Amino acid sequence: MTVPFPEPTTPASSRAEVFTRYLDYFRDRLAAKLRGLPERELRRSRLMSGWTPLELLKHLTFVELRWLEWGFEGRDVGDPWGDRRGDRWYVAPDETLTELLAAARAQAARSTAIIAAHGLDEVGQPSERWAGAAPPTLETIAGHLRAADGFVVVSGEYNHSIPPALSNLLDYFLEEWFWRPSAIVCYSGGPWGGVRAAMQLRAMLAELGMPSIPSLLPVPKVQDAFDDAGVPRDPRTESRAVRFFDELEWYARALASGRAGGTPY
Repeated sequence: MTVPFPEPTTPASSRAEVFTRYLDYFRDRLAAKLRGLPERELRRSRLMSGWTPLELLKHLTFVELRWLEWGFEGRDVGDPWGDRRGDRWYVAPDETLTELLAAARAQAARSTAIIAAHGLDEVGQPSERWAGAAPPTLETIAGHLRAADGFVVVSGEYNHSIPPALSNLLDYFLEEWFWRPSAIVCYSGGPWGGVRAAMQLRAMLAELGMPSIPSLLPVPKVQDAFDDAGVPRDPRTESRAVRFFDELEWYARALASGRAGGTPY
């Protein structure tokens, strides 16, 4: 990891800087995860949605292009939907991870420059992106980039409980969590895989408005769980993880549908 987590207590000169710090961090995390995957896994889907890791990378690059360059600044970007073929995300057979990461870095630099050059309350330029509707503000767009339909909470175990840094992070936000599911991945150096922290997280996440799905994904003896390439040593880990994330995706789709029809309050 080259970009540190943007701690909520770290001073920032502006709200725009806070946005860009989070974007930089999550871009870096995605790149690191993809570099750790074998080539066959980069082009293989393990989700009901059918998308592959390379397709996700390309899609996120085009999301920034569509919202900021094409949408907010109204630039001519050629084909703003170049990450799709029909109604599916698409990566050509000759597109490589190296090329897609380079494109993502270049787009990130342009996105950062756009955010730095404009106020968050500034309204974008009229363009085809908005299909005749009024352009949104930059803050609305930045908020869209960090929106999510669900959350994966990864927790170690600290004194048989939730690590204080994680608890602080969860407490820092509120409305961002509402009416969305969460899923708990827990780990420890012992045989129980951090489940004592997970049990306390269940209560906390529910109170924050993002109740956890029934399943957990515990990783016991985490120091021995993966080889040097990051591949799980237990052959059952893959099937457990697939089932776990499929379950989260189902809940995320269900609650997204429910939010679309209105929330209780």
